[in-house]
Amino acid sequence: MLTAVYGKSKSILVLVLGLATVSLFAFITFFLYTRAPAPPPVSNTAEPHEKIIATQLKIDDFRNGGRTIYIEIDRLSVVHKKMGFFRLGFMKTARLEHTRVDFYEPSSILKTQKNIPMTGFGSDRLTTTLSWLKHYLPGNITGIEMIDVRFSFLKTSGNRTCTISADKASVGMHGKKITFTGNARVVTNSGAELSGQKIVWLTDTGKLTTGRSYIIKKGRQEIRGQGLETDLALSTIGF
Repeated sequence: MLTAVYGKSKSILVLVLGLATVSLFAFITFFLYTRAPAPPPVSNTAEPHEKIIATQLKIDDFRNGGRTIYIEIDRLSVVHKKMGFFRLGFMKTARLEHTRVDFYEPSSILKTQKNIPMTGFGSDRLTTTLSWLKHYLPGNITGIEMIDVRFSFLKTSGNRTCTISADKASVGMHGKKITFTGNARVVTNSGAELSGQKIVWLTDTGKLTTGRSYIIKKGRQEIRGQGLETDLALSTIGF
């Protein structure tokens, strides 16, 4: 009789210990799972309407032995052109992300030649390069947009004279103007600064213009207004 009771008690004890062990294991597993950092989300390298063409693209352009322009593009892709909330499959835009463009002042040899624009800083070569990219990209490329863009203007010695940066930039017809939008900023080597939401560089005249509000800072002086025309050195201002 005692043996039977003892055996039954032992079985119950083993069962309780087993259930406790399973419960403890389940609790530890749940605790570790909830405390563990969530795995990073899987990121798509390209949007559904985007086709990546090249990454880490670098382009050098020389004319008569002198460098005219240097371009760095982190990612070159083709996207369906957007009109309102819709994407047009038959019209595409070339997108250049994290674009860095260095313009070099024409050398003394080039300055003596005819038909070389003195204010162009190689802007014609930029237009030629972008047209070349459009020609070789797939689909009907109707425009070019540059995301996170910075233009630098340099002497032949490499010394920087001016930079223009913005969230976006677009090239107008025939490359006569380049429009910078979103946190557009012009900084000269003298420390002068022009900022606004939209600044247009007229490449054929070398002028900067905007019809929107702007801020110009020169040392302790600050000028605010709406609508102006100036040069790349921010030395002359027309309203």
